[in-house]
Amino acid sequence: MWLKVDYFSSVTDDLITMYNYLKKLNVNFIVSTLLIFTLMGCTTASKKVDGMKVYNLQEPTFIHLKGLQGLETLSRIYSKTVIKEKTGDVIKEKEVKEVDFDVSSEVLLVDRGKAHIYFLITTVRKDGDVELADLAMPELNEKLKVTMYPNAEVFEVADKPKTSIYYVPPISLPLHKVKVGSQWAFKRMWLTAKNNVPVQIEMQSKLTNILECATNDKCADIELQGKVSLPTADPEKIQLTSDIKGRILFSLRTGSIVWSSVYTHEEITFEKKTQIIKTCTTNHLVKPKLPGLTLDDKEKCDPLTETPKMTWVPAI
Repeated sequence: MWLKVDYFSSVTDDLITMYNYLKKLNVNFIVSTLLIFTLMGCTTASKKVDGMKVYNLQEPTFIHLKGLQGLETLSRIYSKTVIKEKTGDVIKEKEVKEVDFDVSSEVLLVDRGKAHIYFLITTVRKDGDVELADLAMPELNEKLKVTMYPNAEVFEVADKPKTSIYYVPPISLPLHKVKVGSQWAFKRMWLTAKNNVPVQIEMQSKLTNILECATNDKCADIELQGKVSLPTADPEKIQLTSDIKGRILFSLRTGSIVWSSVYTHEEITFEKKTQIIKTCTTNHLVKPKLPGLTLDDKEKCDPLTETPKMTWVPAI
């Protein structure tokens, strides 16, 4: 009996670690939008979203990573997980985990011949006892060297196994030109660190708008929807339901993730016990600051609301 309970707990721990993969969205990347608004016939519309003007791009465009060598960004990331246990009709809160930290991202080198972009990721501040390795992030004052392709596929992460979560792309970028309304799919698999359990993530992204998010700046507004699964698990023994949703705002001028919010809701059932795991993660760009944009740098999301909430004061 104890072996079964321990196995249940370890699988649950692995799942929490897996879901934290989504928090890698909070690493700031350099996005090559290739948007030249005058040439592409970008026109201002009267419509607004969250107080920001909507722009109509009449021609498809690329959204790719484009490393600007020497560029440094700083982001503040907050994440909260609430874990509940359900036995029969009884639900009780089991654990709450929180972490608040700042991450620096520097473009060390751009090798255009190999199409490689070399990043140095460093955690410079941390408040909370969550292991940042669960988020595929370096611990406080540690450094992580990551090499990526322009489409965000990971080529190499120094000293990390290729089957690990570190090699799952931190963000899904389209391979081809996209326009407002375009959707693209993403599916990857990795092994959990504790038990080598295969995990699969499926994500659908949609470019919903181009918004004026700051003075003389435009942002790509991207919605996320997806799930994780255990492809090798026996469905008669373990049942998993998963829902992921989120929103990302990319600055087209600076090539930074200005803001992102991701919510996950998973339920895993084993031996008549169900673990309910809800997580929210938010990211705010701290540096470089965008003129005319004021972010709520003290925001702490609530995973029980399950709503990607906008928390800035737009320029317009």
